Amino acid sequence: MLCGFIASYTHQGRIGVLVEIQAVSLIIFEMPEVQKFVEDLRLHIASRSPTDVGELLEQPFVTDETATVGETLAELREFIKAPLEIARFVRWDTEPPEHRVGDDGPEPAPPYAAQLKVVS
Repeated sequence: MLCGFIASYTHQGRIGVLVEIQAVSLIIFEMPEVQKFVEDLRLHIASRSPTDVGELLEQPFVTDETATVGETLAELREFIKAPLEIARFVRWDTEPPEHRVGDDGPEPAPPYAAQLKVVS
């Protein structure tokens, strides 16, 4: 049975992320390699806005565009010799979609009321 660990991140008081990672023991989360992965994963979710865990795993990882999040997770599992799973996450953005500006103009997003979404 896996136990869960929840990590959080806020960006400029505007974007919030909660992500649940599961492992066989809480001791796994004390490993520096796992802590670094979780830290980078929170930043990735905040910056790339994945819609679900499946999409998240397929995205190029924000810290190394040559590998996906899933590939990086698989390498970490192999290194620590233990199961490690991204169970679910939530990304909260306080700014309405019509006020967000990306590289290509306003980014598409669901209606403002739907911005808080638990993804598993």
